[in-house]
Amino acid sequence: IENARREVERAQRALRERDARRERQEQGPEPRNVRARVTPEQERQVPRQRQVSIESFVHNVRGADLPDPGREPASRRLSAHPEPSEIPLPHNEQELYDQWIITADTIIPEHASIYSDFRQAFGDETDEGQQFREDEIKGIAKVLFDFKRTRQPGQPAILKGREREGKTGALFSIALAAIILRMRVVILCAPNKVAPVVDMVKKIRAAGFGKYWNVRHTLGRRAIMDNDIPSSDVGQIFVAALGTLVDLKKVKQFIQGESRGGHRTVTLIDECDELTQGRGNRTLNVPHREDPGTYQEYIPGHARGEDEEDDDIPTVDPDSRQATRGSRKENIAAASHFFKTELHERTQVFACSATLSGYMLNPVGVLRNDLVTPIFMVYPKPGYRGIKNFVIPEGCDLETEGNLSLDQFKESAAVERMLKRFYSRENVYDGARLEPKDGSRCSAVTLRGMLFISCSPKVNVYGGVADIAKEVCNTVDKWTDVTHDSNATLFVCFVGVPKVRFGNKWLKMPSGASLETIYNRTAQEARKGSIAGVHLGADEPFSNVCKHCVLIGYNLTRRAMTAAFTPADEPSVLCKLQYGILSAPKTLTVDSVSQRYLRMAHDFGDYSVPADYSVEAAMSPVAHDMLTAYREMEDDMVTRQRAQPRIHAEFRQHIQVFTKKLEEVRVSKRNIRLAELSRTGQRAKERREREAMADRDPRFIEFKRWLREDYKQINGQPYDESTRETYCRIVRRLFFDEEEVIEVIVERAEDRVRELNALSRRGPEVQNEYQALKRFVEHRSTRA
Repeated sequence: IENARREVERAQRALRERDARRERQEQGPEPRNVRARVTPEQERQVPRQRQVSIESFVHNVRGADLPDPGREPASRRLSAHPEPSEIPLPHNEQELYDQWIITADTIIPEHASIYSDFRQAFGDETDEGQQFREDEIKGIAKVLFDFKRTRQPGQPAILKGREREGKTGALFSIALAAIILRMRVVILCAPNKVAPVVDMVKKIRAAGFGKYWNVRHTLGRRAIMDNDIPSSDVGQIFVAALGTLVDLKKVKQFIQGESRGGHRTVTLIDECDELTQGRGNRTLNVPHREDPGTYQEYIPGHARGEDEEDDDIPTVDPDSRQATRGSRKENIAAASHFFKTELHERTQVFACSATLSGYMLNPVGVLRNDLVTPIFMVYPKPGYRGIKNFVIPEGCDLETEGNLSLDQFKESAAVERMLKRFYSRENVYDGARLEPKDGSRCSAVTLRGMLFISCSPKVNVYGGVADIAKEVCNTVDKWTDVTHDSNATLFVCFVGVPKVRFGNKWLKMPSGASLETIYNRTAQEARKGSIAGVHLGADEPFSNVCKHCVLIGYNLTRRAMTAAFTPADEPSVLCKLQYGILSAPKTLTVDSVSQRYLRMAHDFGDYSVPADYSVEAAMSPVAHDMLTAYREMEDDMVTRQRAQPRIHAEFRQHIQVFTKKLEEVRVSKRNIRLAELSRTGQRAKERREREAMADRDPRFIEFKRWLREDYKQINGQPYDESTRETYCRIVRRLFFDEEEVIEVIVERAEDRVRELNALSRRGPEVQNEYQALKRFVEHRSTRA
């Protein structure tokens, strides 16, 4: 009895502690009696006061009196907002959509830019755009309600948008819908730890989420101070780095903590294909129905095509023991392994990227082959300009195989031609004035072209970014036909810790700083007179002394890097990448190259853009054609799945990899062939290769000549052309190998003739095969 009493008391104490934790989570941190720490921004605004005596210190700690009257206590970390009571809890998709509209209108700042107004991500204000937005939000709502009802995450949803098409706003739209349902939100950024997290937190604040909710993140003290970002110990939104194991462990703690408080968590993965990491040292058992290599086995019998007609491709019941049995995967990277084993089953995932194929081929198995894959899409903006708007001017074809070394960069005529076009601003849209669309709050802007050099992954070694910048200066200074001052060029080297060269001086910038921040900070340094030989008045625009801007980068320019901005001192100017010198590695992975090259793409939002707008690039024509085909394939697969949602196995079956001739192209850091994404068309390709081989075979050529010139029917007439083509197409299948002896080929034809002759009835196709093979056997007998 005594033991039972103690157990009851222990259980009651645990319940009281749990209730107290929940209350603290909802109300935020309790006020403390010690002086709170302040943010860098608050510290600059309020002068620091020293304590004058030990008595005042003791007095303050005991809380017997108010803090110093000359200063309000400020907290370095934000306290948590409680759930806004004025936001009612929706009970169905329509109510959630209506509340989403009301809440978005409330929190988005009145003068937010087109890029911060996330209402535009899923549709503009046209009737078509509003309907598109409603359909997408209601579809997202269905996924969220299913998650809330079942308490189990469903098939990860996919969010698709092209490079530089404003996918962040769409992520914020999903985040708002989840928060309205009293869920919590994790946003995972890629590829590196600092810059994307800084960028995401700033965007969340600019979008107005701070009115009701707090944002937690994984940035360290240095990054917080350098970028003036507040932090919070508690919050409804958690931002972390996707590929960092330490960050993912913090995400797990966040999800578990919120679960104890009764909140489900939705995870938004920005640049989700970065989750498909390179080779690691972990091992994982992936359920058979989640293994990306087994998708064909889950295609129903009625939907199978010729590429599934193989004894080695059985039909597997998704509810069978075989479907749940683990398949051992080797060499899995730590972050991918942790996400799959610790996070995947705890949270509803929305995976976002412009290049989805690498994510779908992740060996850890992120999608079930037997479930429908829901795909949502950023509203296709009429002002978007992408790979189809890239042009290679005359004389700018890069013929070098692989990336450019510094010596190749110096000697390339295509590189020098593009440099001259940039410094002379020969792109017809460099300096063009863009007018806002009717009804837009924007003002007209003038485009100012920048140059993007991305041709070598080297950084602080010979041939790295600094050497490339110096070589551009050397090239410009030696021109005799045109006069340009290389010291008036701003070189932004976008590497781990960004570096800037201007006025023959190198400046360091904070890690995580954006191109816009770097430009404006350099302008401040010029105004302070800290750059020798540069004199800029307080009210003068930086462009008076900075005539050109060159961005040099490679790995860090693939993602999470906005390369268009409006200078702080020229609000009517839009600086935009309009020239490029771009190369690709020999072992090209098309998704990473696409992301890197298309930093030059842009969504012009509320501006009217000429249909023939273009950006100029010195690049390989082969790479250009490959990227164009890849973009078409990715866009087409999304369009097909959205028009007719299918289970994931059938979704992959309909992807046109072989049709676009991309089967040998590779994707992701694991260097996976795109043929693994969809094998549909593989047999047709093999058949075409055999036919091409047969067309070169002298023995088949001789048969075609004999059928055309020598053979006569009973009536003395030769076959007509269509019959000859049909018979040749059938006989062509016999020639598997150019080295195969003719006797084996003839024997194969005779065996088939005997099989067909034994049939009681032969339809038209079988009759054609029978006659074609008989003619071939007859032809060979004439040569015996």
